Amino acid sequence: MLECRCKAVFDAYVQKEYERVSPDESKRLLSAFEAGAIAAKKRRDASLCNFSALTNAEEFLAWFEGFKCCDPKPS
Repeated sequence: MLECRCKAVFDAYVQKEYERVSPDESKRLLSAFEAGAIAAKKRRDASLCNFSALTNAEEFLAWFEGFKCCDPKPS
């Protein structure tokens, strides 16, 4: 489960990017977001995302949003 801050970031992201999201789509995006957050917490490189920006754009963007949310490196 996401921490409260991460859940708020995820909810804001979905609200900003999508007009309506089905429960299944929300689960898919949340899963990608969580994977990005975990990768950042493990200090992995953002280039190691499992999703392609060309074929899985929605998951890619959700993954990257999760990565940014939990990236310990300063921007």
